[in-house]
Amino acid sequence: MRTDADDAVSGYLRCWENGTWWAATINPAGRSRCTGCAFCPTSLEPPADPVLTLEHELHALLDGLELQLPPGGTLQSLREVAVSTACYRTEDAALEAMVMLRKVLRSRRINARIVLLSSVLRTREAFRFSWLNMSPRLGCS
Repeated sequence: MRTDADDAVSGYLRCWENGTWWAATINPAGRSRCTGCAFCPTSLEPPADPVLTLEHELHALLDGLELQLPPGGTLQSLREVAVSTACYRTEDAALEAMVMLRKVLRSRRINARIVLLSSVLRTREAFRFSWLNMSPRLGCS
């Protein structure tokens, strides 16, 4: 298995195994503007990544990831999409963005779980909301 390095770009594929990419990281919230968590050097990154707030911008990001796939590859093979949400200033902003991401993934028949890399989600209500509204569903259509 190969895992690519993490950097402050809008998105990249990672975790290559048995001829397929099964994980991606996307950074739709201008990750380099993050104030940073103690464990993460993100705040040291140069400001080069955009803030993606509209569905068509997320589709364009996923289109770019598709261009990186080998012939015959598909994003539908992704099992995980990791998102750096520490860049969002509030729980509500992060949750709204993740619900939009789930909608975009479903529209593309990508049934990957969303992994939140976050220090902004802190309340039980936020975690419950994320579990109820952002989980992948079997038989994604």
